[in-house]
Amino acid sequence: MKILIADRSSQTKNYEAALLSLRADFEISLSLRSADSASRLLLPGGGDIHPSRYGQPDSGAQDIDEELDEVQFSLLDTFVRAGKPVLGICKGLQIINVYFGGDLLNLRTAPIHKSRGRDRQHAVYSPPGSLLYSLYGPC
Repeated sequence: MKILIADRSSQTKNYEAALLSLRADFEISLSLRSADSASRLLLPGGGDIHPSRYGQPDSGAQDIDEELDEVQFSLLDTFVRAGKPVLGICKGLQIINVYFGGDLLNLRTAPIHKSRGRDRQHAVYSPPGSLLYSLYGPC
């Protein structure tokens, strides 16, 4: 089992340390050719995805890297089409969401997002019958 970390090696030290502690075989690459030899894809955290990818205007996105986004979306597409497992962490999960047609809300600028000291919070709705509802009840 080989894990492909889809990022630049200068940004992956914490992921490398975690995978090394698990003795996992991994490669850091942004090459589509690397998808052939990997059985798993890890889409790591990072800056924001450009809002045009999910049909929104830019209302405060930060640290956008459209070149990186393009490669990560392409790698995700390759793994999804091949039926290979993908793990998204932070931005990586957002990429998966957008890939499957979801959108995002910029919590730094959203009016429903309230600050409480250094923490930020927003309301969550869990509909009856959902997994979240079964775990926590109405939120």
